[in-house]
Amino acid sequence: MVFLSNINNLAWNLQKYLQVLEYTDEGVVKQMIGNTQVLTDEARLKATTGLKIDSTGIKCEVLYPAQVTDFDKIPLQYLGFCAWSLVEGLGALIPGNPNMGVCQWKGNYYAFSSPVTAAEFGQDPDKYVMSLLNLMKKKPELINLLQLQEQVAAGCVTAELPIKKPEPIIKRNSEIQTEVHPTPSHIDPTYRWNEWDLKRDAIKLANILKCKTKSVQTEPSYQKMTIGLQAKPSKSQEVQTIQDRKFNIPELQMFI
Repeated sequence: MVFLSNINNLAWNLQKYLQVLEYTDEGVVKQMIGNTQVLTDEARLKATTGLKIDSTGIKCEVLYPAQVTDFDKIPLQYLGFCAWSLVEGLGALIPGNPNMGVCQWKGNYYAFSSPVTAAEFGQDPDKYVMSLLNLMKKKPELINLLQLQEQVAAGCVTAELPIKKPEPIIKRNSEIQTEVHPTPSHIDPTYRWNEWDLKRDAIKLANILKCKTKSVQTEPSYQKMTIGLQAKPSKSQEVQTIQDRKFNIPELQMFI
Protein backbone atom coordinates (compact mmCIF):
# COMPACT_ATOMS: atom_id res chain seq x y z
CA MET A 1 0.00 0.00 0.00
CA VAL A 2 2.85 2.38 0.80
CA PHE A 3 4.41 1.71 -2.59
CA LEU A 4 1.14 2.45 -4.43
CA SER A 5 0.73 5.64 -2.43
CA ASN A 6 4.17 6.85 -3.50
CA ILE A 7 3.36 6.13 -7.14
CA ASN A 8 0.13 8.11 -6.92
CA ASN A 9 1.92 11.08 -5.39
CA LEU A 10 4.56 10.96 -8.11
CA ALA A 11 1.93 10.82 -10.86
CA TRP A 12 0.05 13.74 -9.31
CA ASN A 13 3.19 15.87 -9.18
CA LEU A 14 4.09 15.04 -12.78
CA GLN A 15 0.60 15.95 -13.92
CA LYS A 16 1.26 19.59 -13.06
CA TYR A 17 4.17 19.73 -15.47
CA LEU A 18 2.18 17.99 -18.19
CA GLN A 19 -0.54 20.62 -17.93
CA VAL A 20 2.05 23.37 -18.34
CA LEU A 21 3.43 21.72 -21.48
CA GLU A 22 -0.04 21.41 -23.01
CA TYR A 23 -0.65 25.15 -22.76
CA THR A 24 2.83 26.20 -23.85
CA ASP A 25 2.77 28.44 -26.93
CA GLU A 26 5.30 27.54 -29.64
CA GLY A 27 5.73 31.21 -30.47
CA VAL A 28 6.89 31.94 -26.95
CA VAL A 29 9.38 29.09 -27.17
CA LYS A 30 10.79 30.47 -30.43
CA GLN A 31 11.18 33.89 -28.85
CA MET A 32 13.10 32.33 -25.98
CA ILE A 33 15.39 30.38 -28.30
CA GLY A 34 15.89 33.18 -30.80
CA ASN A 35 18.01 32.44 -33.88
CA THR A 36 19.79 29.57 -32.18
CA GLN A 37 19.65 26.39 -34.22
CA VAL A 38 18.43 23.39 -32.24
CA LEU A 39 20.46 20.31 -33.12
CA THR A 40 19.24 16.78 -32.70
CA ASP A 41 21.38 13.98 -31.28
CA GLU A 42 21.78 12.50 -34.76
CA ALA A 43 22.96 15.85 -36.15
CA ARG A 44 25.54 16.18 -33.37
CA LEU A 45 26.93 12.72 -34.08
CA LYS A 46 27.23 13.47 -37.80
CA ALA A 47 29.01 16.75 -37.07
CA THR A 48 31.67 14.98 -34.98
CA THR A 49 32.15 11.97 -37.27
CA GLY A 50 35.83 11.52 -38.12
CA LEU A 51 37.07 13.89 -35.39
CA LYS A 52 39.41 12.83 -32.58
CA ILE A 53 40.20 14.24 -29.18
CA ASP A 54 43.63 15.86 -29.04
CA SER A 55 45.56 14.46 -26.07
CA THR A 56 48.16 17.24 -26.00
CA GLY A 57 47.85 19.76 -23.21
CA ILE A 58 45.30 17.87 -21.10
CA LYS A 59 45.69 15.92 -17.90
CA CYS A 60 43.54 12.98 -18.95
CA GLU A 61 44.67 9.94 -20.85
CA VAL A 62 42.82 9.53 -24.14
CA LEU A 63 41.88 6.03 -25.33
CA TYR A 64 40.93 5.53 -28.97
CA PRO A 65 38.82 2.67 -30.38
CA ALA A 66 41.76 1.28 -32.36
CA GLN A 67 43.91 0.93 -29.22
CA VAL A 68 41.53 -0.90 -26.88
CA THR A 69 40.09 -4.38 -27.16
CA ASP A 70 36.31 -4.50 -26.60
CA PHE A 71 36.07 -0.72 -26.74
CA ASP A 72 32.28 -0.88 -26.72
CA LYS A 73 32.33 -2.58 -23.31
CA ILE A 74 34.12 0.26 -21.50
CA PRO A 75 31.89 1.48 -18.62
CA LEU A 76 31.30 5.15 -19.40
CA GLN A 77 30.45 7.59 -16.65
CA TYR A 78 27.07 9.35 -16.70
CA LEU A 79 25.69 6.69 -19.11
CA GLY A 80 27.75 8.15 -21.95
CA PHE A 81 26.42 11.72 -21.67
CA CYS A 82 28.86 14.59 -22.13
CA ALA A 83 30.42 15.41 -18.76
CA TRP A 84 31.19 19.01 -19.72
CA SER A 85 27.61 19.66 -20.88
CA LEU A 86 26.21 18.29 -17.63
CA VAL A 87 28.17 20.86 -15.63
CA GLU A 88 28.02 23.88 -17.93
CA GLY A 89 24.43 23.18 -18.97
CA LEU A 90 23.30 22.63 -15.37
CA GLY A 91 22.19 19.08 -16.06
CA ALA A 92 21.86 19.17 -19.86
CA LEU A 93 21.81 15.60 -21.19
CA ILE A 94 23.88 15.81 -24.38
CA PRO A 95 25.00 12.39 -25.69
CA GLY A 96 28.74 11.93 -26.10
CA ASN A 97 30.50 10.43 -29.10
CA PRO A 98 32.93 7.71 -27.90
CA ASN A 99 34.28 7.23 -31.43
CA MET A 100 36.28 10.44 -31.00
CA GLY A 101 38.02 8.91 -27.99
CA VAL A 102 37.39 8.44 -24.30
CA CYS A 103 39.15 10.38 -21.54
CA GLN A 104 40.39 8.37 -18.57
CA TRP A 105 40.77 10.08 -15.21
CA LYS A 106 41.27 8.31 -11.88
CA GLY A 107 39.96 5.01 -13.18
CA ASN A 108 36.78 6.46 -14.74
CA TYR A 109 36.00 6.97 -18.41
CA TYR A 110 34.20 10.03 -19.82
CA ALA A 111 32.68 10.67 -23.24
CA PHE A 112 32.19 14.10 -24.81
CA SER A 113 30.07 15.66 -27.52
CA SER A 114 32.99 17.42 -29.26
CA PRO A 115 36.79 17.69 -29.04
CA VAL A 116 36.46 21.25 -27.69
CA THR A 117 34.45 20.16 -24.66
CA ALA A 118 36.91 17.34 -24.03
CA ALA A 119 39.82 19.79 -24.10
CA GLU A 120 38.15 22.09 -21.56
CA PHE A 121 37.34 19.15 -19.30
CA GLY A 122 40.92 17.89 -19.54
CA GLN A 123 42.35 21.16 -18.23
CA ASP A 124 40.90 20.53 -14.75
CA PRO A 125 38.98 17.24 -14.51
CA ASP A 126 38.57 17.33 -10.72
CA LYS A 127 36.83 20.69 -10.97
CA TYR A 128 34.13 19.36 -13.29
CA VAL A 129 33.69 16.12 -11.36
CA MET A 130 33.18 17.91 -8.05
CA SER A 131 30.94 20.52 -9.69
CA LEU A 132 28.73 17.75 -11.00
CA LEU A 133 28.51 16.16 -7.55
CA ASN A 134 27.45 19.51 -6.11
CA LEU A 135 24.88 19.83 -8.90
CA MET A 136 23.37 16.52 -7.82
CA LYS A 137 22.47 18.09 -4.48
CA LYS A 138 20.34 20.67 -6.29
CA LYS A 139 18.93 18.19 -8.80
CA PRO A 140 18.66 14.84 -7.02
CA GLU A 141 16.60 13.39 -9.87
CA LEU A 142 19.84 13.03 -11.84
CA ILE A 143 21.39 10.73 -9.22
CA ASN A 144 19.31 7.68 -10.11
CA LEU A 145 19.15 8.62 -13.77
CA LEU A 146 22.93 8.71 -14.14
CA GLN A 147 23.53 5.92 -11.58
CA LEU A 148 25.69 8.05 -9.29
CA GLN A 149 24.52 6.78 -5.91
CA GLU A 150 27.97 5.56 -4.85
CA GLN A 151 29.80 8.67 -6.01
CA VAL A 152 27.38 11.02 -4.30
CA ALA A 153 27.60 9.03 -1.06
CA ALA A 154 31.40 9.03 -1.21
CA GLY A 155 31.51 12.73 -2.10
CA CYS A 156 29.45 13.69 0.92
CA VAL A 157 31.93 12.02 3.28
CA THR A 158 35.38 12.33 1.76
CA ALA A 159 34.79 14.59 -1.26
CA GLU A 160 36.62 12.05 -3.40
CA LEU A 161 35.62 9.75 -6.19
CA PRO A 162 35.22 6.00 -5.70
CA ILE A 163 38.02 3.51 -6.05
CA LYS A 164 39.49 3.08 -9.50
CA LYS A 165 37.80 0.61 -11.76
CA PRO A 166 39.80 -2.04 -13.61
CA GLU A 167 41.41 -0.68 -16.73
CA PRO A 168 40.46 -2.20 -20.07
CA ILE A 169 42.88 -4.37 -21.99
CA ILE A 170 45.03 -2.25 -24.32
CA LYS A 171 46.54 -3.72 -27.46
CA ARG A 172 50.27 -4.30 -27.36
CA ASN A 173 52.74 -5.50 -29.97
CA SER A 174 54.83 -8.49 -28.94
CA GLU A 175 57.41 -10.61 -30.74
CA ILE A 176 58.16 -14.31 -30.22
CA GLN A 177 61.18 -16.16 -31.58
CA THR A 178 61.52 -19.94 -31.54
CA GLU A 179 64.46 -22.20 -32.27
CA VAL A 180 64.94 -23.54 -35.77
CA HIS A 181 64.81 -27.19 -34.68
CA PRO A 182 63.89 -27.41 -31.00
CA THR A 183 63.41 -31.19 -31.23
CA PRO A 184 66.26 -33.23 -32.77
CA SER A 185 65.12 -35.14 -35.83
CA HIS A 186 65.55 -38.93 -35.97
CA ILE A 187 65.29 -40.73 -39.29
CA ASP A 188 65.23 -44.54 -39.23
CA PRO A 189 66.31 -45.90 -42.64
CA THR A 190 64.82 -49.31 -41.84
CA TYR A 191 61.40 -47.93 -41.00
CA ARG A 192 58.56 -49.39 -43.04
CA TRP A 193 55.02 -48.14 -42.99
CA ASN A 194 53.69 -50.23 -45.87
CA GLU A 195 52.29 -53.62 -44.92
CA TRP A 196 53.57 -55.23 -48.13
CA ASP A 197 57.13 -54.10 -47.39
CA LEU A 198 56.93 -55.78 -44.01
CA LYS A 199 55.67 -58.98 -45.61
CA ARG A 200 58.48 -58.86 -48.18
CA ASP A 201 61.10 -58.51 -45.43
CA ALA A 202 59.54 -61.39 -43.52
CA ILE A 203 59.77 -63.65 -46.60
CA LYS A 204 63.45 -62.74 -47.09
CA LEU A 205 64.25 -63.62 -43.48
CA ALA A 206 62.37 -66.91 -43.81
CA ASN A 207 64.34 -67.82 -46.94
CA ILE A 208 67.64 -66.99 -45.27
CA LEU A 209 66.90 -69.45 -42.47
CA LYS A 210 66.62 -72.27 -45.03
CA CYS A 211 69.87 -71.40 -46.82
CA LYS A 212 73.26 -73.04 -46.03
CA THR A 213 76.76 -71.88 -46.92
CA LYS A 214 79.25 -74.55 -48.23
CA SER A 215 82.92 -74.26 -49.28
CA VAL A 216 85.19 -76.80 -51.11
CA GLN A 217 88.99 -76.67 -51.38
CA THR A 218 91.19 -79.10 -53.34
CA GLU A 219 94.63 -80.29 -52.27
CA PRO A 220 96.60 -78.80 -55.23
CA SER A 221 95.14 -75.43 -54.64
CA TYR A 222 95.99 -75.72 -50.97
CA GLN A 223 99.71 -76.17 -51.72
CA LYS A 224 99.93 -73.18 -53.99
CA MET A 225 101.45 -70.13 -52.50
CA THR A 226 101.75 -66.64 -53.76
CA ILE A 227 105.34 -65.71 -54.63
CA GLY A 228 106.51 -62.24 -55.48
CA LEU A 229 109.62 -61.56 -57.68
CA GLN A 230 111.48 -58.33 -58.15
CA ALA A 231 113.89 -57.77 -61.07
CA LYS A 232 116.73 -55.28 -61.03
CA PRO A 233 115.92 -52.42 -63.35
CA SER A 234 118.25 -51.83 -66.34
CA LYS A 235 120.75 -48.99 -66.30
CA SER A 236 121.58 -46.58 -69.08
CA GLN A 237 125.34 -46.49 -69.96
CA GLU A 238 127.37 -44.46 -72.47
CA VAL A 239 130.63 -45.48 -74.26
CA GLN A 240 132.91 -43.05 -76.18
CA THR A 241 135.44 -44.54 -78.66
CA ILE A 242 136.40 -41.62 -80.94
CA GLN A 243 138.04 -38.38 -79.95
CA ASP A 244 137.46 -35.25 -81.88
CA ARG A 245 140.58 -33.17 -82.67
CA LYS A 246 141.17 -29.90 -84.44
CA PHE A 247 144.18 -28.68 -86.53
CA ASN A 248 145.16 -25.10 -87.31
CA ILE A 249 146.74 -24.73 -90.81
CA PRO A 250 149.04 -21.72 -91.24
CA GLU A 251 147.87 -19.10 -93.65
CA LEU A 252 149.88 -18.37 -96.82
CA GLN A 253 151.70 -15.08 -96.84
CA MET A 254 153.18 -13.38 -99.91
CA PHE A 255 155.96 -10.77 -99.79
CA ILE A 256 156.59 -8.43 -102.71
